[in-house]
Amino acid sequence: MTAPKSNLVQGPTLDDLHGLGAAADWGRELVVDLKDWRAGKIGWSEVDRGILLSGPPGSGKTTFAAALARTSGVHLVLGSLARWQAMGHLGDLLKAMRGTFAEGMRNAPSIVLIDEIDSVEDRQSFSGHNAQYSREVVNGLLECLDGSDGREGVVVVGAMNFPDMLDAALTRPGRLDRHVNIPLPDMTGRQGILGWHLAEASSALDLTSVAARTDGWTGAALEQLARRARRRARRARRDLETADLLAELPELVPLPKAMLRRNAIHEAGHVVVGLTLSVGEFRSVEIIDAFDPTGEVTQRGGGACFDDIFPERTKAGFLDRIAVALAGLAAEEIVFGSRSAGGGGRKGSDLHIATVTALQIEAAYGLGAGFTFLSGASEEELLVTLHMNGGLQARVENVLAAEFRRAKALVEEMRPELENIAAALLRERHLSAEAVEELISW
Repeated sequence: MTAPKSNLVQGPTLDDLHGLGAAADWGRELVVDLKDWRAGKIGWSEVDRGILLSGPPGSGKTTFAAALARTSGVHLVLGSLARWQAMGHLGDLLKAMRGTFAEGMRNAPSIVLIDEIDSVEDRQSFSGHNAQYSREVVNGLLECLDGSDGREGVVVVGAMNFPDMLDAALTRPGRLDRHVNIPLPDMTGRQGILGWHLAEASSALDLTSVAARTDGWTGAALEQLARRARRRARRARRDLETADLLAELPELVPLPKAMLRRNAIHEAGHVVVGLTLSVGEFRSVEIIDAFDPTGEVTQRGGGACFDDIFPERTKAGFLDRIAVALAGLAAEEIVFGSRSAGGGGRKGSDLHIATVTALQIEAAYGLGAGFTFLSGASEEELLVTLHMNGGLQARVENVLAAEFRRAKALVEEMRPELENIAAALLRERHLSAEAVEELISW
């Protein structure tokens, strides 16, 4: 079986992309499967038919689909509800939708990208005079995904920002039954993204210092940063320098002393409770003394790093993890008499970690108030179940409240050590495990 050449000539392959997490792993496996299918080594039933990618705008979902097609050497077809609606009334929309899949079949093997697939929405939410129209759109898409001939040779990638808005029928087995979230790139991912966009000069640049200043940035924002830095260098008629990148970053504003001390107390709380409960090997703790006033995401005030923070899947281990997650807020309440918003507001925050862990206890693993299996252990499933189940919400709140009280008690016992660590953080900003060990008397 011969394959058509990809219709994408220039651009990154999967190996050039960074910070995509599990999506990149899935993509590389698909490349191998498509190669084996074309060689007749496996049947189409052995190949994943599609995937749903979620993540914030600019995280690289569309770029991923193009890189996947380029790496596989297959045709890419672009589709979206907006493109199909632009063709006219409902009949024209459905015709355009079917045309997208027909193009994929004509050029099989191919990748069909349905961008912003969450705009199709859930049939259960439809009401009013547009309800029938919207149902027809969903039904039409379901027919295309099923296909009379099994959609052989066509892999569908659905990109979305809001997975909870998607119709459940789209995700049943055989359709788009795999869901992968593309996270915001970490430090290593940000360096890799900048390195790709600045490949011609990356060896002469200090991308580590730039990546450290871009926590919470998407791939699209990093690409824009690289473009602006190159423009700055061109205007100066010289080669690109690290200073050009740094000059394009927002000017950081120093944190007020009172906020800096609160952050130091907060992070010290995580340290003393984590060490007391022996949740894992402690590595370091830091506070960040400046923030980006133009940032659109909640920015970290610091962090305590423990390796293998959750090695045991017992109830006691889960509860210890929750106590450590809530220890920063517990320390704030003890020292200042109140808590700040620094423990929540974003994915990966203390409250997010504690809530998901409590949900695993109560809804997935049968370690809480009952044995009933309410949800799978994935974060997405757990949070959807939480929002739909008032009784589960009460059970989770009880777990969190109990562990917050335990964290406060542990912080009270370690109050002198807490103050010592916080004072050292205010002086040094970063403390190694060895430096913290000298501040604690067991």
